[in-house]
Amino acid sequence: MPAPESSHAIRCAIDEALAAKQTGEEKVILFNLSGHGHFDMASYDKYFSGELV
Repeated sequence: MPAPESSHAIRCAIDEALAAKQTGEEKVILFNLSGHGHFDMASYDKYFSGELV
């Protein structure tokens, strides 16, 4: 699950890709994807306690 800030970057990257597709322009599009800490930390805790394999 992406963090809220990353969700905006994903949407912008999709919009840029669609615009480039319409015009036939070749682009390299980069964006940053970070997780949402609330969910990541619980998963790490479960993994290190042996609940996730």
